[in-house]
Formats: sequence, structure tokens, C-alpha cells
Amino acid sequence: MSNDFPFELGGFARRDDPDTSKKAASKNNRLRWNSQKRLLLSAFSECEDMTADEAGRATGLIGTRANYWKRCSELRELGYIRDTGETRLSECNEPQIVSRVTLLGLAALVDSRNGYED
Repeated sequence: MSNDFPFELGGFARRDDPDTSKKAASKNNRLRWNSQKRLLLSAFSECEDMTADEAGRATGLIGTRANYWKRCSELRELGYIRDTGETRLSECNEPQIVSRVTLLGLAALVDSRNGYED
């Protein structure tokens, strides 16, 4: 792998990002209450299985500038949702991964609720 790769391995921040950004992007960072990942994970927990587009639609993120499909990939990387091995066609007739929430994902949701303060 080239040393020019802009992201730290295993993280979601660039090498030249400030330490505060690296900490916020950490895989161990608790899901923030209104983050896109938390909203999507909540949608996955309320449905047996869904595609990224279906989750985006369920959360209202599909019509925004949000990168909901990227957040779904990150949830899969974190082990919060898993690929069921099935695909469904999107509105554009492209196959999409069907995913399902995991026990780890449910635990992360509970943890995010416990960290919420009004």
C-alpha cells in the first residue's frame, strides 16, 4: 500500500486531520443521538432487513445531501449490521445489499440511548 493513502488504516479520518477529528471519527466512538449512523441503525432495528436505500427512505435521509449509503457501509464495518447474503433491486434496477441489525448493533443503540441527555 502506498504511503500516499489519505486515511489512517482502520479509521475514518485523514492522517493530517486534527486529533479532535481523529477522536470523533474513532470506531470506538459512541453513536451520537442524532447522527446519521444512529438514525440508520435505529431504522434497521425496526425492520427485519433492508437495503441502504430503504433505510435512507425510512429515516428521511434519502432526499438530503446525506451519504446514508456510506454510513450503512460503516455500520457493516463496525459489525452493527450484517449482510444477509441477499440483494434487492433499487429504484434504478441495481442490486443492493440487504442487511440486518446484529446483537452488537442493538447494544450500540441501547448505549446511545443511555448517553442521551435532554
